Amino acid sequence: MNATDTRIAASMYSILMAVTNVAQGVGMFITGTLSDLTSFFVLFVIMGAVNLLAIPFIGTIEKGK
Repeated sequence: MNATDTRIAASMYSILMAVTNVAQGVGMFITGTLSDLTSFFVLFVIMGAVNLLAIPFIGTIEKGK
């Protein structure tokens, strides 16, 4: 790390955080709109189902280590 420019890591981090902030904003817009169109219970069930669907991918991620 002594041979590399630290600005490279800082720029990669700032780009990652910018993408994360945009994704959070889009997610809040989508969930806010869904809660306005339906109810919080329906949104809770939908988000719970999405999280349950993500569980099989954890094993795929762990196999890569």
